[in-house]
Amino acid sequence: MFNHLPKPPLPTIRGCGIVVLVLVPAWLVYSSGVPFYKTIFGQREEDEAQVDADGGTADHQAVWKMAWKKGKAKEALGIFMELPFCGEAGHDSDQVDKDEDEDDDELNFSDVEAETDDDSDCDYDEFQSFRPLLAELNTDHLPAFASRIRQQHDPDYNGKPPIVHEPLCGSFNICFPLEFEDVRWIVRFPWNGTEAKWDEISAVALETEARTLRLLETETTIPAPRLYDFCADKDNELNCPYIFMSFIEGVSLYDIWWGGLDGRHSAKTNHWCRRRALEGIASAMKQLRKFSSDKGGSVHFNKEGKLSTTGPMRVLDFNAISDAWKGCDGVPDIQVGFQTVGPFTKPIEAYTCTLRPPSRPSEFAKGVFMLLKLLISWLPTPEDGDQFDLTHPDFDLQNIIVSEEGELRGIIDWDNVAMVPRALGSERYPCWLTKDWDFSTYRYCLPEDRQAGRDDRPGAYKYYRSVYREFMATGCDEASSTELRTKTYDATRVSLVADNLYLAARDPATTDHILLYMVEKIAAVSSADIDLDFFDIVNDLGDGTLVDEIKDALHDAFMSLFTMDL
Repeated sequence: MFNHLPKPPLPTIRGCGIVVLVLVPAWLVYSSGVPFYKTIFGQREEDEAQVDADGGTADHQAVWKMAWKKGKAKEALGIFMELPFCGEAGHDSDQVDKDEDEDDDELNFSDVEAETDDDSDCDYDEFQSFRPLLAELNTDHLPAFASRIRQQHDPDYNGKPPIVHEPLCGSFNICFPLEFEDVRWIVRFPWNGTEAKWDEISAVALETEARTLRLLETETTIPAPRLYDFCADKDNELNCPYIFMSFIEGVSLYDIWWGGLDGRHSAKTNHWCRRRALEGIASAMKQLRKFSSDKGGSVHFNKEGKLSTTGPMRVLDFNAISDAWKGCDGVPDIQVGFQTVGPFTKPIEAYTCTLRPPSRPSEFAKGVFMLLKLLISWLPTPEDGDQFDLTHPDFDLQNIIVSEEGELRGIIDWDNVAMVPRALGSERYPCWLTKDWDFSTYRYCLPEDRQAGRDDRPGAYKYYRSVYREFMATGCDEASSTELRTKTYDATRVSLVADNLYLAARDPATTDHILLYMVEKIAAVSSADIDLDFFDIVNDLGDGTLVDEIKDALHDAFMSLFTMDL
């Protein structure tokens, strides 16, 4: 009944339980007892890789270099992540290349086939992080407390307490569905709303979310949950910070987007459901453009409920999360996963706010770090107007509620809403339309070899990006916003590159993968008669020998990405 509530979106957690993608050095990973470079390149490449007696390699860059030159880096990463790609034995690797070369103006529905999720049994306790909160929460008071709030909003309410359903866990909140006789609500409690863990920055984040919901209701037509009541401290009858809001009827866009695979819809019907959903989402997100600022960070409100200033914001710290997983039996305390950053006066400050140099810098690691900073510094920014705007903090499938036909019903989970650089803001592509550029998680294969994770073929991502970009550029209620976008700064187009560089800066587990793929894209569009090789560039940056000619060619080709339909 309540199947569209937020589910854990952490990038290393999938399915009904925990499936951790442990990123170990590639040269230590085996496939059927054979070192991975032998699986890909064959025994004859052994000498090049300088194989040692243990089956590893003294020069793992040589292995990656071979993969790069042979166009098989994706297969290497597939084994590296213990996930099958189409180039492995027994699969038609040419089919992937064929898919990428297809005409992207139209979709081919023939490659959409049924798929079954791997719902393996697991012992993971989804309530583990919430048990301290549940121990302090006065759940017995919840029905009567909700009734009093309902009475404040509806004098004709008969006073009958709601049915409190079993709690449902998100990543950082626990929700209790409340079922009145004629309407349903949701009450949400933050995971850290305990005496020991609740702090000022968390209180500000909760109040910001609540006031943002009220702002959306009064100044936009965005279908967000209606706010009924909130408290940003523990001084209340429930003994926990909370937000009471309306329950939005519908289904998760995740289920509709992949409806063609589940047999929910035919492939063609699924395509039109996707288009309808993207049109509604674009119409909603464009309305956020009017909430802009010259500074980035969490949003503060004045007494009239209007946006006033920006301040420090709470973000996930993937470096700390990665450190916490090391040597941890089970799941580490998610409190380690947050840090406070901002406010920001320049977009580059927001992009790099959690970026830190490698802890054990080799020349290669130093070069990767320098390449990432270099590409971020080249990202286009608006020449005029505000550099930041308001956006949804987790713009992904699980937070979009639609009808069975794909019509937008609601956008939920505005926790940690903030002012961000415009290329990461309201005009950006939704997360699920840029996954093919995230080399660390993109797992498209032929239908018979697909895994539980769901990915479209590369051409489909490009097609739906073009659809979304068109919806963002047309039919806007504010002509000035459309004119600004098309004549001065196309934030939607920039967001494809910007979003992935931002992810690479935040999450060290993705950095190498994303940069490897991005340099491949840059090299493919370069007009210079120069070999733009990822490993050469990284090594030269690391030891300070990168020549200006290569740097200039890299820059020019990188900037040309923002003029293309990618």
